[in-house]
Amino acid sequence: MIPQKPDSLANTIQIAMQDLGIEVDKKVEKRRPFLDGNAAVIESPYQAMRGSVTVEGLLIKSTSAEEGPGNFTLRPLSYSKGDVNSVSNGTISIENDAVLLNRGNLTERFTASTDGIRQDFIISASPAGAGKLSLVLELKGAKAANSLQGVSVIMDNGRKLEYHRLFITDALGKTFPGEMKAISEDLICIWVHDSGAAYPLTIDPTITDANWVAITGFNGSVYAIAVSGSNLYVGGMFTTAGGVSATNIAKWDGTTWSTLGSGLSGTFAQVLAMAMSGTTELFVSGNFTTAGGKSSPYLAKVTNLGAVAVSATAGTTTGSYCTLKEAFDAINVGTNQGTVTVTISASTTETASAVLNASGTGTASNTSSYTIVSG
Repeated sequence: MIPQKPDSLANTIQIAMQDLGIEVDKKVEKRRPFLDGNAAVIESPYQAMRGSVTVEGLLIKSTSAEEGPGNFTLRPLSYSKGDVNSVSNGTISIENDAVLLNRGNLTERFTASTDGIRQDFIISASPAGAGKLSLVLELKGAKAANSLQGVSVIMDNGRKLEYHRLFITDALGKTFPGEMKAISEDLICIWVHDSGAAYPLTIDPTITDANWVAITGFNGSVYAIAVSGSNLYVGGMFTTAGGVSATNIAKWDGTTWSTLGSGLSGTFAQVLAMAMSGTTELFVSGNFTTAGGKSSPYLAKVTNLGAVAVSATAGTTTGSYCTLKEAFDAINVGTNQGTVTVTISASTTETASAVLNASGTGTASNTSSYTIVSG
């Protein structure tokens, strides 16, 4: 019997991207860390990786039969907010499913899942100084290169891994923005905007196989997803998705990314959880104060998903809006430019007049007449 596609995904559990491997691991037998001589070993067979932790730090070994053996080390050198704090060797312990390497004010915690090997950096107390927190890592036995997801780690055997999915939280569970870049082939730097953080602060990137990279690139982090039919809705902390301007939320239709209205904004705004209700309503929660241009602190509901679609030949080339007014407002401020087509595929609830300005009025910039299609 061929299973039928459900009409609604309302009962589907939404999983944050950084927890995907953990959720899958609930369904498979765990491989717990173990001691092997002077090292603690963690394994991620689904990613064909084996981690060996010594007092000096992490050694990653490739166990891929197709791409061959190889290894590299990835270890912290220093952290700073002004005065540089060098990192010394530590002491190893195993607690439940994690390997800990205590280096004093900085502790590394290593865990393995189907998602890969996660390398947490836990800084107990804020270092002296002002400005952003920086953490410098040294890579040996492989080359680092910047990628859309974070940093690519290219092994000598040609195998490519990704060091990405940066997620930062403080002692109260508050999330903080950060960025990660290769500053040379053997040095990686992580910057954290830790203003207002309650230490200890946990910084946790993950090492995965490059084949497990997201559908297409973001200029920030993805924390949650939701699915409705063939559409994928993605939330996090970013301003572009696949080269399309999108403020912390975007839609993937299987081919292209598009913005979802004006998105969600606020100081350090980010989406942390998403859930569908039926096929036309999306609930979103996170650290934001405005949703779709309206005051909506921390929780918002998007209705009439995709009722109005806009395509253009310049500016932001695709957009998905819940009302005609949202679509017209985007065109009026010059978000969509060139030849603009507006497609209405479902009924909308308009609470205010929708006015479409002529090209050249204000910041509207279009090279031809608008085309409005009723789907």
